[in-house]
Amino acid sequence: MVVDSFVQAAGMVSSLCVSGIIFTFSLGGVSTAQLAATTSPVLSAKLWLNVYKRCHTIGTPMVVFSAACFGWLKYKTNNNVYLAAATSCLSIVPYTIVLLSGPEKILFATASQIQKPTSASACEDARQALHRWGAVNMLRAMFPLVGGILVLGYHML
Repeated sequence: MVVDSFVQAAGMVSSLCVSGIIFTFSLGGVSTAQLAATTSPVLSAKLWLNVYKRCHTIGTPMVVFSAACFGWLKYKTNNNVYLAAATSCLSIVPYTIVLLSGPEKILFATASQIQKPTSASACEDARQALHRWGAVNMLRAMFPLVGGILVLGYHML
């Protein structure tokens, strides 16, 4: 029973924490990269790439850990709240593939370029891709947040 409580707390804390991390990286990192988009789309995309790599390095293991905790609790207790929480956390994957692949292709391609004279259309493409990625990524933070709140709410009631 003590192990179950520990796993439950670890799953809730990690899912709520990763939600905050995703939101913070989206808000702070993307807005910083957007400042450079008006003058240098390559620099802007490289700033975004740094944010992307950090968020991916920190966030991915935490989401997997949260889902594993909730999955283990579902197995131990046969309670569907844990299944819903694990599913919510893992729903981040198809959401990312479907909605973020377009802006990411543009930003990855721009970040791999060598700095050269910028055209107005290149600046606008980078700016739009950054804006879309930031907005969609902020919504993506809701998946682990919902998972953590489901478990927290279940145990508070």
